[in-house]
Amino acid sequence: MKKTVIASLLGIASLFVVGCGDGSQNYEGCWLGEANMVFEVIKEPDQTFTIRNVNGDLKAQIKDGKLCGKNSLDMEYCMAVKKDSAYYEFGGINTGYKRIPKKEYQKYFDSQKQRMGK
Repeated sequence: MKKTVIASLLGIASLFVVGCGDGSQNYEGCWLGEANMVFEVIKEPDQTFTIRNVNGDLKAQIKDGKLCGKNSLDMEYCMAVKKDSAYYEFGGINTGYKRIPKKEYQKYFDSQKQRMGK
């Protein structure tokens, strides 16, 4: 009985750690998509965001309920989040990503850097 109660409390507590807390979209974190493509979203002190992948950093901000910015070709991209899924829009194409732990992200990131000779 005691173990069941403790397990239940730990399960509930983990929802608060992983969840958004105030109901807002939680863009921050590490994301894994098709072909093991990964990126990390970091919230900056000025309320903007940095999106980092093996190709470099992009800047973004909240616009119309999505995280949006422009890439190095001056083309707009946006990201929407629902729980632990992210949907990245670029050039009319939507790609899905899932939230992953930082340690797993780092493994993919390092592997991609090595393949690119960086």
